[in-house]
Amino acid sequence: VAAALAITASVGADVPHVELALLSQRAESQFVGVASGIMDQFASALGRTGHALHVWCDTGATEQIPMRDAVLIFDTAVPRSLRSSAFNTRRAECEQALAPLRARDPALDTLAQVDPAFVRASGLPRVLEKRALHVSEETRRVQATVNALNAGGSPPGDLLIASHVSLRELYECSSPELDWFVERAMQAGGVRGARLTGAGWGGCAIAVGEEGALQAAAPEIASEYARAFGHEPRA
Repeated sequence: VAAALAITASVGADVPHVELALLSQRAESQFVGVASGIMDQFASALGRTGHALHVWCDTGATEQIPMRDAVLIFDTAVPRSLRSSAFNTRRAECEQALAPLRARDPALDTLAQVDPAFVRASGLPRVLEKRALHVSEETRRVQATVNALNAGGSPPGDLLIASHVSLRELYECSSPELDWFVERAMQAGGVRGARLTGAGWGGCAIAVGEEGALQAAAPEIASEYARAFGHEPRA
């Protein structure tokens, strides 16, 4: 996205940011070889100060949601490459899970449409059931969070924690370092919730809450993390 913005600016081309985001996603998928979605590119191209970006990955529609809480981004300093991780495997597993569900209900286009109860009653192999349940339930957590923010509230901390647990146990993309941060962050006052972010298997996690509380907690958490894992994190 940064390269696309630089190139278009250098030649004086006025290209809508959403088009640049989609072009960047195609480059990652077709050239780099990662079967990624559009979240990272849309967040980079369309993010707005003081808002969360609500994205419908099936249609590409977006909505700016006012969000007053601060976000602490904690880089575990554990490198990971989506090309060499199980990212593409998870994508394939989700596609494998959708096929028999669609056979039972031809109206289904995506796992996000599937009710969790329908997944549980479908007799999928356990691994595919876990992947489908994560997608189905996570989509509903996103909508509940959007509803809370639109009502003037904060991101519900219990939903953020439930999201992390699902990523750890159903989607199986967490790591000991990410789990450690989430557990430790929740011990700090003023923190409402925490979860891994991005694709997992290393990389970053976030904590959401009061800005002053996050700023105060970050140095201590980083110091404890460095002692526990031998990595120097960034917060």
